[in-house]
Amino acid sequence: MDATGNNKLINLIILSIIFLTIVELNKYVFFINKFLITNPIIEYSITYLISFFTLIFFFRNYNNINENIVLKNFIKLYFLYFSINIIFSFFFAQTYFQYKYIFISFIPQIVFVLFFSFGFMYENVKKIFRIYSIFFFPIGILLIFFNFYEIKGFYPRLFVPISFLLLFFPYFNKINKIFFIIFSFIILFIDTSHRTGILSILFSIILILTYYFNIRSTKFYLFIIYNIIFISLFFFILFFVFKIDIFEFISNSFVNNTDNQSDIFANTRSFLYIDIFNQLSNDNWFLFGGGAQASYTSEFFSKSLSSYGLLIYQEGRFASEIGFLNIILKSGIIGFFLYSFIFFYSSYIGITNSKNIFCKILSLKIIFFWFLLFIEIPGGVNLNSYFIYVFIGLVLSKKLRSLSDFEIREVFKF
Repeated sequence: MDATGNNKLINLIILSIIFLTIVELNKYVFFINKFLITNPIIEYSITYLISFFTLIFFFRNYNNINENIVLKNFIKLYFLYFSINIIFSFFFAQTYFQYKYIFISFIPQIVFVLFFSFGFMYENVKKIFRIYSIFFFPIGILLIFFNFYEIKGFYPRLFVPISFLLLFFPYFNKINKIFFIIFSFIILFIDTSHRTGILSILFSIILILTYYFNIRSTKFYLFIIYNIIFISLFFFILFFVFKIDIFEFISNSFVNNTDNQSDIFANTRSFLYIDIFNQLSNDNWFLFGGGAQASYTSEFFSKSLSSYGLLIYQEGRFASEIGFLNIILKSGIIGFFLYSFIFFYSSYIGITNSKNIFCKILSLKIIFFWFLLFIEIPGGVNLNSYFIYVFIGLVLSKKLRSLSDFEIREVFKF
């Protein structure tokens, strides 16, 4: 594809991401506070536009992955498995809501994984940063004076990119550094309603310290990755084998035994694991999942007196708030392994085959995102997935990995 055509496509993708940001604010914040009314058609249209642009961009830039045999084979296997999943789902789906979920949620989510190809060209990341620094950040500063920080969840969702773009902090000019410090402070100390945002920012701050401490050891970074994977699986075994609930332990430690009344430590996860694993066990779905149309029985949500509660009682719940549970419900252990592979592989490549600290730091961010799948990150076409796939593309880019630390600084001088 010629450079002009590629640039137009890139601009369309970035524009659609801006719309996605606005839609997410409308859906999760403004709607709750009765400012605007969410129109699902707009959300679905933007989701499919992004998915469509992603497919076009991937195939037009397919040559970027030709040299990576492992990545090419993974993509083929990934789409073979999930295509079979979707085909079988069409046969087993019976209701309107089952077909609706397949089309508006599952298919775009599977396609959106290809967005990593957008990150192969680091110039795209610079364009994204400029848009946020020129448009969203100044608006965010302005809205502080109108007390928008009092709206629960507004700033954490407006500045989902903060936890990702913080990793470029060493290359920022003084003004951008001030912006990032201000908004990180808001999310960490003023609005604590977004658990994922807080965890992500804290981890990014730790990663920045590794840059300033000039930690270059490959073994150090691999040790961190292996431990993050081990801890995830260890907590999982504790919960289901030894009946030790880490979520309940954290909740009791930080809520019941302190004066902290924030809901950030509330245990809103254990019952989701129990509900979905009961469903998997009852229907023998552990290996391959129940298909894209699968739902699970939820006693908690079914008890709602609203029409939504009645729908949950009749149809089941098609997705939970936890990414890991959603993937395993729909596609089983095999599906989760395939989805996880791109995180494992890109992290490993970024650490063992790069000449700069920056790629190693990005690799840790990628594997931490995978860790968060066990706590939150529902999945789908959203800002969290958008940025993590861009980071995956960055570390998979041989061009970026070959740069020295000095060259990285020159490239990402904001």
